[in-house]
Amino acid sequence: YQTILRHNPASQVFAPLADAYLERGLTLQAEELALTGTERHPLFPAGHLVLGKIYLKAGKLDEAEHSIKKCIELSPQNILAHQLLGDIYVAQKNPLEALRAYKMTLFLNPYSAKAKKAVEKLESASALEFEEETFAMAKLSDLKQIQKNQPESEEHKKSIKPLLQVVDAFLVRGDKAQAFSLLREAESEFGSQPEFEARLKKLTSQTSLGRLKQAQTGTEAPAAPPATPPPTENKKFHQREAKLNRLYEMLRHVRTAKMTQQGL
Repeated sequence: YQTILRHNPASQVFAPLADAYLERGLTLQAEELALTGTERHPLFPAGHLVLGKIYLKAGKLDEAEHSIKKCIELSPQNILAHQLLGDIYVAQKNPLEALRAYKMTLFLNPYSAKAKKAVEKLESASALEFEEETFAMAKLSDLKQIQKNQPESEEHKKSIKPLLQVVDAFLVRGDKAQAFSLLREAESEFGSQPEFEARLKKLTSQTSLGRLKQAQTGTEAPAAPPATPPPTENKKFHQREAKLNRLYEMLRHVRTAKMTQQGL
């Protein structure tokens, strides 16, 4: 890596080289190299990822969070980035956000033993340690009262934020039809919201989903179902459905626990 970088200072090999420095305990050299590299390559996700790892190792938690979030912005399906974000939130003593980050890790990789262990540990913690239960939603009557009194209150934003995270998770996985369906259900339960409209507008700008929306509103007949996918695609479909079903089960478990605690 050093040889490659000497011959080509603009090479993206700075990222694995900085990671190697970090593993050898050369934190300052790693940080300097990663900073120079990310300035030269601001759209290179691996550069921000390794910089976040370096900051985390150095105890610079705010900088680490910023770098990892930048990596996720550039590469939403980066499993390691979501896991590192969870580690950062744990170090920041922010269990709620840590739980969300680890659950996203599990959504992208259901076989991550570390993320699964972290989720189980965080979910078993006392509910008093959390501002709100992850993925829990307010009762409809409570939400309507919040909307009536303070439409843009913090409580209102907290009520729909978990739902939006699930929608965004579907979008990350490329399951646009699932995201669309969930947004339509959310509209019927929570009413029209700017966050819903923004995502629906983006989704319905595509022809296929635009037709789906028209079909659901009764303005156009639904399109004919797609042809049976080949065996490989069919296998991928079932694997994806299995992952989504596991996520649904996790959400149902958390919500049921919350309702039980409230005596509902």
